[in-house]
Amino acid sequence: MRVCDICIEPLPRDSNWWSVGIAANNPDDHGKYFELCANHKNQVHEFIKLKIEEAKK
Repeated sequence: MRVCDICIEPLPRDSNWWSVGIAANNPDDHGKYFELCANHKNQVHEFIKLKIEEAKK
């Protein structure tokens, strides 16, 4: 059974969960994948948008 890597809640089998890959800018780094529930996916998405806006300043 898949679970959210943040809250450890079970993820639905068919839909409404996301796999997010994060890697360094290095061809030898394959990164790490995180499986997230809808709530935590939205939180991560908002955090990334905030960091992009901060970087533009």
